[in-house]
Amino acid sequence: MEVRPAAGHYEWDVTLPCRTVPLEVGTVAFTTIGSGPPVILIHGYGDTLFTWRNQLRELPDALQLHALDLIGYGHSDQPPIAYTVDTFVSCLRQFMDAVGIAAATVVGSSLGGAVALCLAKLHPERVNRLVLLGPTIPGVQPGGRAFDLTFWLAYHGRLARWLLQPRFKPFVRAALREAVADPSLITDDLVAHYATLAQRPGFRDVYVSTAQNWHAWAAQRPRFGELKMPVLIIWGEGDRVHPVRQAALLQTLIPQAELVRVPQCGHLPHIEHPERINTLLRQFIGVGARVSAVGTV
Repeated sequence: MEVRPAAGHYEWDVTLPCRTVPLEVGTVAFTTIGSGPPVILIHGYGDTLFTWRNQLRELPDALQLHALDLIGYGHSDQPPIAYTVDTFVSCLRQFMDAVGIAAATVVGSSLGGAVALCLAKLHPERVNRLVLLGPTIPGVQPGGRAFDLTFWLAYHGRLARWLLQPRFKPFVRAALREAVADPSLITDDLVAHYATLAQRPGFRDVYVSTAQNWHAWAAQRPRFGELKMPVLIIWGEGDRVHPVRQAALLQTLIPQAELVRVPQCGHLPHIEHPERINTLLRQFIGVGARVSAVGTV
């Protein structure tokens, strides 16, 4: 597999080189920046590596960051396949092989947290440390009105494909506003950025397939107690997509996990409170001063 520079850079940060690598089912887009211990950043459902913009700008002095668009999302290919746990985990492992990462700290947000959890369970030798930000717990459906609607639509695929059309901005805005504690963070430019994703030919099929196959992820959940690597869970206290009470379930499944609850924060701590999250990442990975205790920050 040959890593290639893609044409141009990311329009939202021209300092980040866009690169691509072919995998078995298609080509994925990614960026690599910085030097130090390797860290892989995995975005959530319907998102792209754009979600990690604050980490990509602030952490490269201490860490080597690899942020990718999962297969089907962002600038990666959108092959007509089933978007299952096996699809995402297999592609992530192939990506690591292609860019020469034997093992790394793996950081996942929302659905990316579920991907990271399943990678750690199925291929523990590839994960040194695990960081989960408001993770989707396999077998637990996201909450919130916009996300309840998404999963309901997934089982009515034809209707979902009609509604998720390029100009369906009200849905995008509602989902983004529900994901944060401070709605002023959701600007017209941000809504426009995410709305452009629906213009890609295969986006609606990928979006629906991911939700339709979600039930199969539950098979991995009882086995998370077998994880041996250090695990850090970061959860917004105002998360309406995955309410913070779900953190207790995850800690029951992973007894060694440390939990940080972030006040005045919704589903996207790395966007809503980037300085706090960047500090926690440095500390947990071991490139910053160690905190004396993990709790509410």
